[in-house]
Amino acid sequence: MLDNMNMNVKIKDLISNKRLFYLGIFTIIMIFFNVAHPLIIYNTDDWYNIGYMRRALPIWGYFNPIKVFPETLMPLTGYLGAYIIYPILGDYIRSLAVACAIVLSLFVLVYIISFDKYIIKKFQLSSYVSSFVTVVFLVFHFLCFKTKLYNNEFLLSSIDITCIFNYTIPALLNSSLVLFLLRYDLNDELKNKRNSFNVGILCLALYLALCSNLYENAILAIFVSLDLFYSLIELKLKDKNINKFGIKNKIQIVVVIGWIFTLIFELSGKRAMDLSSGKSFDIYGAMQSFIGLLLQTNKLFVLISGIIVIVFGIILFMNKDINILKEWIKLVITCILVCIYVVLLSGKVSVSYAGRSDVFLSVGFYVILCVCFSLAYIMKKESRINIFIPIIVFILFCQVINASKSFKDINGYQLSWEQCKNVDDYILLNITEADRKGQDCLQLSVPKGNADFSNWPHATYMGSLISDTLYRHGIISKPIAIEIIPDENINQKFNLTY
Repeated sequence: MLDNMNMNVKIKDLISNKRLFYLGIFTIIMIFFNVAHPLIIYNTDDWYNIGYMRRALPIWGYFNPIKVFPETLMPLTGYLGAYIIYPILGDYIRSLAVACAIVLSLFVLVYIISFDKYIIKKFQLSSYVSSFVTVVFLVFHFLCFKTKLYNNEFLLSSIDITCIFNYTIPALLNSSLVLFLLRYDLNDELKNKRNSFNVGILCLALYLALCSNLYENAILAIFVSLDLFYSLIELKLKDKNINKFGIKNKIQIVVVIGWIFTLIFELSGKRAMDLSSGKSFDIYGAMQSFIGLLLQTNKLFVLISGIIVIVFGIILFMNKDINILKEWIKLVITCILVCIYVVLLSGKVSVSYAGRSDVFLSVGFYVILCVCFSLAYIMKKESRINIFIPIIVFILFCQVINASKSFKDINGYQLSWEQCKNVDDYILLNITEADRKGQDCLQLSVPKGNADFSNWPHATYMGSLISDTLYRHGIISKPIAIEIIPDENINQKFNLTY
């Protein structure tokens, strides 16, 4: 009997050890993105963005005026792969994939830690209990769209590696900042002069979050805007001192102004002009695309989430916790506003964006946060229910890793990661061989793609882009003039289905 009690204590202590818990989360995510579904660069955008570094400032009239964060992080990741990992592995494409996996896994880890610390502070949960809620939070990101036999979407996926850096990682950063703001008063943090370096890091994070992507910076901006609205209502009901309001909320005001600034700047961009030129405001089409994605939601996810929210409502009604209700409603309202924003923006830019899982992450974050907020409250108030949580976690985890319903690899062409890497290796071999022979130019046969889009994904203009990237990464000794030749034989050679 005593031995069993000691074993239970050891298991509980192991789960409660946050360093081991976070290390375990990082290891699992790293295995997923490095072994199960490696982040293999493939299309023209991937080859270009992994090697090109932009200025770390918004640029008026630039192709992507505000995308400072993704367009600096991705080339930095490329340098990590080319100059640190490649000398160890000796496989250039694999080294870039490992570097991308490390960076993505680190941002997922920060995101998970931010959520874990939030529920611990909000509900005074033990480390043991909070770990189970955090696992549910993470698992939901993989479960929510797992409905097909293969090539299932998940909230941390995207259509290519460039979009991982343009959508997924910015969403993780903005969401982590929201979770931080839910824990701390930002203005109090800035007043702490002893913490000046940490404040500097926070300001950098806010800058990069806003200068990332119009879909993803809304996660933070709309939350802060709603927070300001609540403060205005409080001002109207209480002291009506506008100066005091400005001082108390100066950082939130700066964030909202910064967001408006990014909206205006992005409108000046060539990409925004290209996407919106000649297009009507198609809200109906965007709503159809958005609803089409929602219809792919996993039934088990809907069932468990529904039960959790209903039980939360019952317990909340019994305990009459007004402050908890107010915060939950605030999160729900933010979720609805972000949802409306995504549909409106997609209606102007492209209706297809509203049906993408990486774009939906801005909405999905708030949906899952509301559900797990409810779960954390239930576990705090009704400890007897905690006996079922390990069972629920086990069921959800098994559902996610169920190999009979596999996840898709990170590319938009229904290819396996092995196929993508084989094509990359073929391209790389031809270019490095030409460099070894001292050639100044090369005719490179590539898979035949979409003729209406310059042979996408291997565009006819990618020759100089891939040459520049390989030169910057030290793979070739000098830039080579590469002429791209679409060749259907390459498709057959690598069994490509597009």
